[in-house]
Amino acid sequence: PELNAEILRQLGWLPPERMKRVRAPESHRLAPIGAPGEPGFLALYLETPRGDYVVEFRAPVRFDAAIPRPAVLIREARAQTTFLVHRNTGSYEWLQGDLFTDRENFISVRVDQVTPAGATVTVDPAFAPGPLAEGEKCGNRERGRIAQCAAGLDCASRPFGTNNLQTADWFCQP
Repeated sequence: PELNAEILRQLGWLPPERMKRVRAPESHRLAPIGAPGEPGFLALYLETPRGDYVVEFRAPVRFDAAIPRPAVLIREARAQTTFLVHRNTGSYEWLQGDLFTDRENFISVRVDQVTPAGATVTVDPAFAPGPLAEGEKCGNRERGRIAQCAAGLDCASRPFGTNNLQTADWFCQP
């Protein structure tokens, strides 16, 4: 198979204009890593405290000719290593209609369309899943309130320790 987008970036083999760091909810077209002549980005990056999520598209062309079908792949990139994000089914392929969410980091990736020539994904680095129950994380000091708490609950930091300190993460609480 073809090298993944993050390794290609580290080697300097991905043109900077074909990569994008996503900071707001946006839809983007992805071109296959193995067919860089197709229109679209080759990699989308979403920042997390541990590293980045890298979203790329693979199709059965060139070095990827043996893969079973066109699919979006999502990787966690930490330092010099990447890890494929597997679905609950154990598969690493994200197909049309699939939704990846990381509630801890308020990130979602929805696969809108997949064709042999490319994929369209909607990426949201401020994903909110809907009203949250008491005790669920609803925001943090860095991003502010991201998610809505259920009726009667407020989104706020929690006190901890004996020195009147407050948590950096915010939680739904009465």
